[in-house]
Amino acid sequence: MSSRFWFYLGALVVVAGLYSWRTATVNAINNEVGRIEQASQQERVANIARYVATQTDERKLVSLAKRLKNSDQETLRIIIDRAYELNPGSRDITILASEFHPELKTRVLELDPLYKP
Repeated sequence: MSSRFWFYLGALVVVAGLYSWRTATVNAINNEVGRIEQASQQERVANIARYVATQTDERKLVSLAKRLKNSDQETLRIIIDRAYELNPGSRDITILASEFHPELKTRVLELDPLYKP
């Protein structure tokens, strides 16, 4: 075999090794970022749950839910469930809670017969 063949074979092995190393490094970084984001999300949910547990004003909770409307559904559910726990007779809170609890849809109609989803 010619020296050109060995040169190209060696270059191919080096390039394949570098590509494999790069792929492994990118995967490790992506896994680390995913773990950090997951830990951050869990901490955020724990902080929200701790705040919500001590809150006694349902209007503040509804306001917080409106501000966080684009966040994850788990956080919204915690906030709205606490607001419903504080004031189950409120039409607006019951409507919000019925998004997460379909059994409350009949309760909404009891509170406001003219409500149409």
